[in-house]
Amino acid sequence: MLDTPIITRLELQKMKQISDSGNDDNLHQTIIEAQIQDLRTLLGEELFNAVLKDVRDTGNTNGTIYTDLLNGGEFQCDNKTYYHAGIKDVLSNYVYGRHIMWGDIVDNPFGARIKINSNTSMPVSSAVKKSRYEENRNFAYNIWLGVRRFLILTKEPLFKCHSYRPKRGLKIRKIG
Repeated sequence: MLDTPIITRLELQKMKQISDSGNDDNLHQTIIEAQIQDLRTLLGEELFNAVLKDVRDTGNTNGTIYTDLLNGGEFQCDNKTYYHAGIKDVLSNYVYGRHIMWGDIVDNPFGARIKINSNTSMPVSSAVKKSRYEENRNFAYNIWLGVRRFLILTKEPLFKCHSYRPKRGLKIRKIG
């Protein structure tokens, strides 16, 4: 069940720059890794498994039970209207960040390169990849905050309201 993707290449392409010519097996692996390492941590094991089961059992990435959670949209609570983007949007940013860091920025026969003009390109630096990776992870987390509010306000029984913030790494500051 863990190898069930909840987002397709086509859905990713609606949100991020993912080319048609990329390796499907590599993208599938990247989606699964992001689901397990990033999304499962946010949703919690129980809800994550329920969403995967819903997607697998319905045979499409919209599910039937968790359609609103997957795709986002407006919802009402205490006579207020809220909006959340859905976990597919969260996942698309985690996937894209991984795709940039460990895949290609723009899929092409020459690997990760920055296109200068129609005849010239150059490799993408590690610093650029890391910057784009971190930017997409931060964006995914900010989108997640809206999804989390949806889960809390709608009292999703499988969501254990835990607070998770991705680790930023060690920061050393000079004292004095």
